[in-house]
Amino acid sequence: LILYIHDIENEEEALYFSYVIQLIEQALQKLDSGYTVGSLRIFVTFDNCRAIYRANEIVDALHPYFAGATINIESFWASVGQVYHTDLNYKIQSGLEPLLYIEPAQLVECVVENRGGVFINNDSYQEVADVIASSANDTIIVKPDD
Repeated sequence: LILYIHDIENEEEALYFSYVIQLIEQALQKLDSGYTVGSLRIFVTFDNCRAIYRANEIVDALHPYFAGATINIESFWASVGQVYHTDLNYKIQSGLEPLLYIEPAQLVECVVENRGGVFINNDSYQEVADVIASSANDTIIVKPDD
């Protein structure tokens, strides 16, 4: 089972999810002695620029449950706007958006793949869910809006 968690912002939140998964697995093993510990995994979406630059710490905090990650480009740009909203000199030229996205995506890809995870370079929830589902029996998509 792979849990798809949307909008982890820092390693403290990641540690919380890791702890919750650990408790769930302990409970599952008590209910069913045939349950294999380590069957639950976490796939995350990096949604903001702060989380992207904390990717190493977030992925480390999710160990051993980390399965992979993706980036939500719209949320990423919204977070960049929030960070720089008081800087009147900061402007993103619309033609440069795809080029400016490449560096953060490559950073997350490097972090994820160096730790044996899967990086999906798109921001379509359905495509991400399809890829996860093809490698697991069940997929649960967890988004704050739900």
